[in-house]
Amino acid sequence: MAERLARAIVRLAALVAPHGWRHDFAREWEAELVQRFRPDPPAAPPGPVDAAVLVYRSLLSLIDAAHLRAKEMTVDSMWRDLKFAVRALARRPPFAVLVLAAMGLGIGANSAVFTVVNAVLLQPLPYPEPDELVMVWEQDRVRGWERVPGNAEDYLAWRSEATSVQALAGVVNANLSLTGDGAPERIQGARVTGDFFDVFGVAPLHGVPFGRDSNVVGQDQKVVLSHALWTRRFGADPELVGRAVQIDGSPFEVVAVMPEGFQFPSAAQLWTPVVFSDAQLQDRNWHFILTVGRLADGNGLDEARAEFKTIASRLAQEFPESNADFGIDVMPLHGEMTQSVRSMLWVLLGAVGFVLLIACANVANLLLVRASGRMRELSLRTALGAGKARLVRQLFTESVLLAGTGAVVGLGLANLALDALLSITPLTVPGGGVIGIDAWVLLATAGAALGTGLLFGLAPAVAVWKTDLQSTLKEGRGQAGGAGRRMRSALVVAEIALALVLVTGAGLMVQSVDRMLNVDVGMDTDDVLVAQFALPPAAYPTPDLQVLFYDQLLDRAEVIPGVEAAALATVIPPAGGGQFHVRVEGVHEAWTMDLPVARARAVSQNYFDAMGIPILRGRAFEESDGPDAPMVIVVDQAFVDQHFPGEDPIGRQIRTLPDPPREIVGVVGHVA
Repeated sequence: MAERLARAIVRLAALVAPHGWRHDFAREWEAELVQRFRPDPPAAPPGPVDAAVLVYRSLLSLIDAAHLRAKEMTVDSMWRDLKFAVRALARRPPFAVLVLAAMGLGIGANSAVFTVVNAVLLQPLPYPEPDELVMVWEQDRVRGWERVPGNAEDYLAWRSEATSVQALAGVVNANLSLTGDGAPERIQGARVTGDFFDVFGVAPLHGVPFGRDSNVVGQDQKVVLSHALWTRRFGADPELVGRAVQIDGSPFEVVAVMPEGFQFPSAAQLWTPVVFSDAQLQDRNWHFILTVGRLADGNGLDEARAEFKTIASRLAQEFPESNADFGIDVMPLHGEMTQSVRSMLWVLLGAVGFVLLIACANVANLLLVRASGRMRELSLRTALGAGKARLVRQLFTESVLLAGTGAVVGLGLANLALDALLSITPLTVPGGGVIGIDAWVLLATAGAALGTGLLFGLAPAVAVWKTDLQSTLKEGRGQAGGAGRRMRSALVVAEIALALVLVTGAGLMVQSVDRMLNVDVGMDTDDVLVAQFALPPAAYPTPDLQVLFYDQLLDRAEVIPGVEAAALATVIPPAGGGQFHVRVEGVHEAWTMDLPVARARAVSQNYFDAMGIPILRGRAFEESDGPDAPMVIVVDQAFVDQHFPGEDPIGRQIRTLPDPPREIVGVVGHVA
């Protein structure tokens, strides 16, 4: 009984030993056990102790087999596999180039897109404790708007009553004119409350930022510069702090320069104190403040949401006309800053993932064909003592080598593709970071290379494993059998399926882009030039001075050779315009929040000619429609279809608060 058990253990150990050594391994160990259990000449019959020693000795064969297996798997052995793989691929340069091109394109596309996804979506905001940063939005339940900026009084109430946030700042986007040294320049900036820099917790590079005491008239002529503006415009002058720069025609003292990478809102290059006017404080329907805060210690999103909803409920009861139809929500800042591009980037990453899978299927097919042509070589290696596991390891080494080299090529292509992508797509990193290849991208690329190498190396490995290599050698065949053919057929089906998914998605995308490019926007945009500007209040403090400037500007623009018409507008389509509740005289009897809403733009006399918008009925604005004339308005066809179906709207009156009624004098084509 003990002898049979010992022989079984030795045979099991032989299976663990390398393939080429199994026969000799088993024979030598069995001979040793027989000699110890049945000595020659025979001694006393073996007893229980001898049986136990025999089993113990047989167990040592397992350790010996594991040692031999480990020896076969040494670094030297793997290095030999790698050198053999290099030589094998070097013998077939066209094959190697084709595979590297496929993998380089597949991995390169994924690396480029993952670089953007990593920088924009996966990396935390570059601020201390970024998970504590939140944005507060009001919600218009009537219109179904989920993100509405706050009004001045609501913001002040939140700031004074909320304890779930340690700091709460108001931000108002502003287009500012920077003059003085150098050419005049339009700058995207922000007017902020004194809590702004406390919310982000970023120490300035130079100086000290302003605080709440600057949010009053007389103390608000201060400015904090971004690192980019300080470097580009002022040559990174460290002595700039304490000096004045001209913003909108007024001197502002530079009190601080923020470090590189600090940026909120995403396009802001400087920050000045905001001072709420009496009109802003009195009008609760004026929603213009972005609110950003930092959660207090021990408070999470749920606690902040509950508290802000309590405050909003109190305000709704106290001011039902303005607040009854508004809710409130608190959202993570990172998610809000990436909301507009999040879905697009994940879809794009999924698309290039399909491209990589198709590349893997193509390479797997190529490797299958190559493996089928190497069956005689593999059979000879088997006859010389190489086991199937050894051959499979060699095939995987070759596939991982190809994938790794393809990844190196892909990183180079990704760097080029990234430059091209960022040159045509205005992607920005939340907080002002830089989109580039970093350690995370390199790690992901290495993982993709290893994963794809194992993936497309699996097909030839399975084909070789299922092939009877000894029969192949005896029969003189050099091609793979049915297993390889079935594998190639399956890969072709997979390629076609993946390609159909990509082609369908690409077709839908092309169709969407074509519709977007060919949509009738209601105007002729060919040969239309647009310039945006704002008059500095210090230079043009009164409406009369502003009107004089605009009149002179139009007079000079109209005499420029080649200009057929020149006009002014508060907003250029399709950017929309201010939204107002509209009351049609004779239809709506009273002002309510249920009144229809329309977008409105203030335009000058020749606006419709300049923009190529057709007049369908009535007339456009004329010079006689001055400030002393009756107030008139021009509406588009969509407005007529909604409010005057089957009627002639000319002569009817409509009203938008706080203006008096206006008479409809013209109807133009609908402008998107």
